[in-house]
Amino acid sequence: MGEAISRGRNEHLNRLWKSYTDYPTARQADKWLAGYFREHKSYGKRDRAWYSEAFFTRLRTVIARLPLEQTSDAASVWVALKNHAAGATAPANVIHAAALPQSWQTWLEHSSLPSDSIPAFLRNLESKPPLYLRANFTDKVGQIETELRAAGFEVTTTRRDSGLITFTVKGTTPIYDLQALKKGYIEIQDLASQLLGEAVDAHPGMSVWDVCAGGGGKTLQIASQMQNRGVLYASDIRDYKLDELKLRTRRGGFHNVRRFIYDAEKSPTLTREITNSGGFHRILVDAPCSSSGTLRRNPDVRFRIQNDDPEKFAALQLKILSSVEPYLRAQGRLVYSTCSVFRIENEGVVAKFIAAHPQYRVVDSKLVGSPELDSDTMFYCILAKA
Repeated sequence: MGEAISRGRNEHLNRLWKSYTDYPTARQADKWLAGYFREHKSYGKRDRAWYSEAFFTRLRTVIARLPLEQTSDAASVWVALKNHAAGATAPANVIHAAALPQSWQTWLEHSSLPSDSIPAFLRNLESKPPLYLRANFTDKVGQIETELRAAGFEVTTTRRDSGLITFTVKGTTPIYDLQALKKGYIEIQDLASQLLGEAVDAHPGMSVWDVCAGGGGKTLQIASQMQNRGVLYASDIRDYKLDELKLRTRRGGFHNVRRFIYDAEKSPTLTREITNSGGFHRILVDAPCSSSGTLRRNPDVRFRIQNDDPEKFAALQLKILSSVEPYLRAQGRLVYSTCSVFRIENEGVVAKFIAAHPQYRVVDSKLVGSPELDSDTMFYCILAKA
């Protein structure tokens, strides 16, 4: 019986793989898979969890085993994936184990990573980071730990002086079944992202703007810091992401979050309380980027990024920073971040921004996450306005 179930699952996994690779050009794997499950509702929660893990394990393994000559650029990697027979194996290429296109090798030579940490960063690409959760409310920690352990998870709780509480969890139970998640007591958020949110250092009574909020992971962390006191603006170019954020803020009981569309082209419409007070205390720009720091969770990033993308992203990042800086009050802090390890998107953008806006100075600048931590990798820079 067990063999039949295993065989059936592998057949479904092969069909899933074929559906993904049948596209003529690369698709972002996590978004594609989520859309596939929405269209095929026969997959239950446990099935989705199993197939998601198996799909990304296969994707990670296949990419790592591609011959060097098939990884010269992103397009070549995608063609190799399309031609890869499900379950086929080949000797792992030790020298080129990360299976990065040649352009990535060049970018890594000019990355924000210290040169002696690059080998460890590449080795970490062979594994997926653990699941991290963040507590929205300090008084719910005991209740959260009890439910996680009752559900069969191994739990390690880390408390930081800033008040950040992180749970590292291991287990196979579908996380979305947890009442703590449904009630907004916890959020799923990678450790590097949590450390970025901590760097924003928002406090009750402040006015804060999360410019590229997306689904709102860091918005909710900032809201937790502010404890429903003050005002928190969250914007994004995608309205459906803001709809998702609306649901998450309502679930968490955060009532001071104001959502609006922003594309860095037109001036934002701000309330009188912001304009009359001189602007925001904090602005976070977690900018669109190459996502090169998320390779461990999103191995398809290897072949989705084209040769000129980092330069294009850097131009967009600088544009967004420059468009929002007038709305920061004097002595306020502008936090710039990416989930990229490429210097052109990180220190390179900061240097150009300061050259054009000398009233800013760097308070802190760092890369957090892999390889020092078992997580994704993110860059952030805290800029203070005179």
